[in-house]
Amino acid sequence: MDKKSYTNGSIGQESSTFGTRKDLQKSNPSRETILSQRATIAKISEEVGLQKILALLTSEDLDVQIHAVKVVANLAAEDINQEKIVEEGGLDALILLLRSSKNMTILRVASGAIANLAMNELNQGLIISKGGGQLLANMASKTDDPQTLRMVAGAIANLCGNEKLHVMLKEEGGIKALLGMVRSGNSDVIAQVARGPASFAQCESRGIIQGHRKGRSLLIEDGVLMWLISNCNTAASAST
Repeated sequence: MDKKSYTNGSIGQESSTFGTRKDLQKSNPSRETILSQRATIAKISEEVGLQKILALLTSEDLDVQIHAVKVVANLAAEDINQEKIVEEGGLDALILLLRSSKNMTILRVASGAIANLAMNELNQGLIISKGGGQLLANMASKTDDPQTLRMVAGAIANLCGNEKLHVMLKEEGGIKALLGMVRSGNSDVIAQVARGPASFAQCESRGIIQGHRKGRSLLIEDGVLMWLISNCNTAASAST
């Protein structure tokens, strides 16, 4: 399944509404605007330096922190930057923000940045090993903000595309947290939630075909099948 990246469609706005390459939201800015913003972010990175930008993530000034995490999230949307951000300590800084920040904008954007980093297979294992999976799962139960839930769901869904992480992701509550986010009723959140089990199941099927996986699906153990049946019944009832 395709992994999704998130870029800050309105970097100057406090709401920090993110867009995606697939135009997840109809209100997303034009492609030209996004490309222009990316070019601006890239220029800032070149002139200031990635290390200095990452250092601002720990600033005591909240506004500086917010702008810095937005820049990092946008940089992380580009494949070429993803491993470098992690190598320079960016993932550690983002996880620290998820663990300690009380600011919803920072939590939202940091989740989007981690979702972007999770498009890279090498980064996925690091995110889980550093406790990122559990932090994302915990955040899913602590907020009802659709934008934040969309970022969190997108991050977990990207991690679902790595079969090596399935057991840990399940044990840390990532799958149950993913399903729980459907409570928001937001179509964009639900779209991200749906990607998770789809990617998870695709990996399991590939493992069975290749002969290195046997036994019952972890998704069934976590109640995904019953969840799917229940939601299908709900959708059917609503349409009649």
